[in-house]
Amino acid sequence: MSVEPKIIVIEKPAERSPIESDMAILEACKAPQMVTAVMYATNCNCSVLKVRLEWLVSRGLMVFHPKYRRSCRGLVRCRGGVYLTSSEGLELLVVYHSFLRLYKG
Repeated sequence: MSVEPKIIVIEKPAERSPIESDMAILEACKAPQMVTAVMYATNCNCSVLKVRLEWLVSRGLMVFHPKYRRSCRGLVRCRGGVYLTSSEGLELLVVYHSFLRLYKG
């Protein structure tokens, strides 16, 4: 009597496409958000998120507002800032959500 070993199949969770990641970022930044808040809201790796944020800003879908502080030399730019979805990004979100409604029935 031989016992055959059981084969356990572990399914890898589906990865998001770049479009889905971008839409999640645009959705998270409807109100001004710092990078860490966007990272937690979208469950995205920091290095990947920074690349996607740069791409979205370069396409005009998001706006970056740097952070400043007052010093004896006037206003000095600090590390960090906030990201905000632009009007073009909001229009793209509307089109994306309407497409999903049609696609999913």
